[in-house]
Amino acid sequence: MVATGHNVGIAFALNIAAGLATCIGGSVVFSKSLVHLASPKSLSVALSLSAGVMLFISLVEIYGKSVEGFTAGLGEDNADGEYECDQTCQGNSWLAGTACFVTGFCIIYVMDWIVHKISPDFSDELDVADLQALEVAVDPTLPHFHATGTPVANSKLDDEKTIKFNAKSRHQLNRTGVLTAVAIAIHNLPEGVATYIAAMRDVRVGAVLAIGIALHNIPEGIAVATPVYFATDSRCKAFLWTFISALAEPIGPPGGVS
Repeated sequence: MVATGHNVGIAFALNIAAGLATCIGGSVVFSKSLVHLASPKSLSVALSLSAGVMLFISLVEIYGKSVEGFTAGLGEDNADGEYECDQTCQGNSWLAGTACFVTGFCIIYVMDWIVHKISPDFSDELDVADLQALEVAVDPTLPHFHATGTPVANSKLDDEKTIKFNAKSRHQLNRTGVLTAVAIAIHNLPEGVATYIAAMRDVRVGAVLAIGIALHNIPEGIAVATPVYFATDSRCKAFLWTFISALAEPIGPPGGVS
């Protein structure tokens, strides 16, 4: 497909939309209604839908188009001057497509390993206690809200343990939030490249992939904003780090395809 200004504009728009979904997750710190929606059940549904969409698009649409591209490139003209791709050519096309698929898997695996190697205590997941603490912090009318306004919550998993954030735990929470933002930004770079290339090849495929990535980015935004908010008591700082991690999505394509 020949790249046109229209195609490029659509591809970048899809990347921006998918990236901003991270900010949707981060905006939960501003509204108790959004926190109520960010229940473990709803997040699980979003992640499951995202996984299904991205797996289908990756294995059925993008992988198939990759093989088609190799088939078009590896074939040769026959004696009559007509393009032909024999069985050997088709087999090589499947091998090349599979090799690139495995290479991409290895690249993202190594990137994930590097992030965890740099910070062994890094986690991009939220447990039930985190969501309960966030709900209480944003909605002061709920029980167990500290009189000073500091986020405090009781976990239903253990009524005797109360989460209180002293100076040391605040520093650790802030570090966790920042590291999560950096890690998600790193992960968003190849996602942005994949969405851009898919949209340039087929807008429909790019749009569906962007939807899957957007569903995946919403819980990631919550994972960034929650610890930063608890550490700083600042909704703006929490949202800022979420926005920074989201920027990698549209930034990825220029660097990845240049």
